[in-house]
Amino acid sequence: MQASDSNEFVRYFCCLGCFKVNKHKDVGMLQWVRLKKYCELSGETKGSVNHKRAAGLWLEGQEFRVADDSCVWINLEAVNRWAEGRKGRRKTK
Repeated sequence: MQASDSNEFVRYFCCLGCFKVNKHKDVGMLQWVRLKKYCELSGETKGSVNHKRAAGLWLEGQEFRVADDSCVWINLEAVNRWAEGRKGRRKTK
């Protein structure tokens, strides 16, 4: 590889799937995605997500939120913390 080729690399960010980033844009990883996209990326079902919500395993405002239009949004960073068992989660009510 030549030094001039170094600008041609495309970076990848991984979080429940890979997001290809254009070399001309410094775009960070998405934090919130809709439930449908989360299920596509993670392989989880909507039912398993709804179970975590109903059982209180995921906290509203933390791992998920329900928008005014009733769409469920998932916080990828918070879900990763939850899956890794890291501290820093707290109830938001």
